[in-house]
Parts: sequence; structure tokens; C-alpha cells
Amino acid sequence: MFGDRTAVAVSWIGGTVLPQGAGDPAQIAEVLTAVRSVPLTGSLLEV
Repeated sequence: MFGDRTAVAVSWIGGTVLPQGAGDPAQIAEVLTAVRSVPLTGSLLEV
């Protein structure tokens, strides 16, 4: 669908900055799983 391109989105939300190595990979995996589950409908693919 995207060929050799990768879609990346960055958004800043309020919160507390953690020191390097203090994050929880399981939480990040949970967020990425939720994002991956969103169907890419025609309106999301319009440029």
C-alpha cells in the first residue's frame, strides 16, 4: 500500500518527562497495537 515509505506521526501531549530507560515498553506496545488496529479507510488515505 505504501511501497517503501513509512508513515510516522508525532504529537506532543501533556505529561511528565521520564529519564532515559525509565519507560515501560509494554505500554508503548499497547499504544502501537491500538494505532495499528485502526482501519485505513479511504478518508484516512486522502492526501
